[in-house]
Amino acid sequence: RNIYARVTLEPDGPYEISVADVGAEDWKAALARDCRIRVPSLHFDFDRPSLRAFESEPTLIKLADVLKAKNAPSVEVQGHADNIGEAGVAARQALSEGRARTVAAWLSAHGVPAAKVTARGYGKTRPLANND
Repeated sequence: RNIYARVTLEPDGPYEISVADVGAEDWKAALARDCRIRVPSLHFDFDRPSLRAFESEPTLIKLADVLKAKNAPSVEVQGHADNIGEAGVAARQALSEGRARTVAAWLSAHGVPAAKVTARGYGKTRPLANND
């Protein structure tokens, strides 16, 4: 399996441990079978659309490899948000859109044809987990 770990010590703060488990899951087969892939281990700055590249790169590389395949379909990168952070539906919507665009831009910059990737934010309208 491909497991990446990073341990950092913030100034005047605790240690921060980031783990990316890219694992042995066959995303090509999942995409063909389910017409979707739920991508774990993408990390963003809190309440910002900025991608934490070091922590997210192993996952993004694996995703780009899947999407660069000749027979890979066009995909929609979806951004979702929870109800933590800035108040308001509009702020959560903008955050999810920004994060989806950031991932799509990274993929395009790393060899995935831009025409194969669209980005769409769903804000709090399609939560992936319980927002309680």
